[in-house]
Amino acid sequence: MRKTSKVLGIVGGSLSALMAVLIILGGVFISSFITPILENYMDSEYYENLLEAEEIEDYEIDEYLYKDGIFDLTRFSGAVVVAIGVVFLIVAVLGIVGGALAESSNVLGGVFMLVSGLVALVTAVGFIGGCLLIVGGIMAFIKEKPTDEEKQVVLAEA
Repeated sequence: MRKTSKVLGIVGGSLSALMAVLIILGGVFISSFITPILENYMDSEYYENLLEAEEIEDYEIDEYLYKDGIFDLTRFSGAVVVAIGVVFLIVAVLGIVGGALAESSNVLGGVFMLVSGLVALVTAVGFIGGCLLIVGGIMAFIKEKPTDEEKQVVLAEA
């Protein structure tokens, strides 16, 4: 059971870490590429024609606040997504460490995997990795049945 717990912890943590890296890359994409795309769109003739067609009055100060507000929002949201990804990466590493500790210190490894799996499930980002970590954490607490050789040694001593 401990080896299974170890494998589940490492695989679940690795899947969660992969999702965390994808989240970080998504945040970098939002903050690096969406702002220039929006800036080009808002400076385009199409946007100006859209404002004229809708008969929206375009005041300079409103345009300034509107454009800067959108740019600040995309940069801020990108930073928030990156921060969430970093936290999730730390939790995934905790799950991997828990999986690695499952054989030597089953209680500590099981706690690490359960905490990491619950965080992954609550955030709904790493659902599969979270499920694997929870199963591995539960299996770390289950006692192993003694093998036939261990039973014979105990009987021989008695």
